[in-house]
Amino acid sequence: MTIILSILGAIFVYIQIEISSANLKLALYDKRLKIYESAVSLYQFLMKNGYDVKNHTEEIKKSRENILEEFTTAWRHSQVLFNRKDEIDKQMNTILNYFISATPPSPQNNFTSIHTKIEGELLILQSSVSKYIHFDTVYGWKSRLLETCKSLLCKYLCDKDSLK
Repeated sequence: MTIILSILGAIFVYIQIEISSANLKLALYDKRLKIYESAVSLYQFLMKNGYDVKNHTEEIKKSRENILEEFTTAWRHSQVLFNRKDEIDKQMNTILNYFISATPPSPQNNFTSIHTKIEGELLILQSSVSKYIHFDTVYGWKSRLLETCKSLLCKYLCDKDSLK
């Protein structure tokens, strides 16, 4: 009986470790995805409303401030959530600098030129972030080892019942 309880305890601990690991991966996934989404939101805002702040309504100006605040926060988070070698924080900084340099618009920074630069940086960012925001390595409690332990335990318990 003690052996069975020990085995069940070990399985329970293992399940808890797997669940914690999956939760950590999920939390990182969410935070990293929000960083990419903030860059996309900034780009979409620019495409929808343009760069000319003088022509923006108060509502659009407020929305612009919120988007910039969200993007700046995401840029700062990117410095700790990604490997420095991938230079994701630098790509986010480049996007932010393009946006800031284009407001207000000038002859040197026409809409098409800035749009093309930001879109190019966004594609590079997407490529850099893509290795961090896929879900194919999270197994959680459905790992092979757990399934093996379950089948061995069931086999042990079933064999014990058949002996009675």
